[in-house]
Amino acid sequence: MEVVQRLAPLVDTLDGVGEIMSIFADDTRFKILVALSRSELCVCDVGALVQASSSSVSYHLRNLFRVGVVKYRREGKLVYYRLADDAVAKLIGEVLHYTDRAQ
Repeated sequence: MEVVQRLAPLVDTLDGVGEIMSIFADDTRFKILVALSRSELCVCDVGALVQASSSSVSYHLRNLFRVGVVKYRREGKLVYYRLADDAVAKLIGEVLHYTDRAQ
């Protein structure tokens, strides 16, 4: 019971984490995140890198923005995306490190 009381506050703060972690479950979204971990990119460049249509890439980027993982800026007609912060880049690095070890 002591352990439950000690861990309960931590567990209570985890609501919504599943939604954020689910972004890594889609190959296209994860490829987008890896690309953005290396450089700020416009939608058309992201599409070329992940071999997806602009509409598909825009859909994924909107979802990534909605959960706070990416930010964007407009420059004329182009929209450039980047990771929201260093914590996201570190998490992507850890996932890549783990997948290298698992293979």
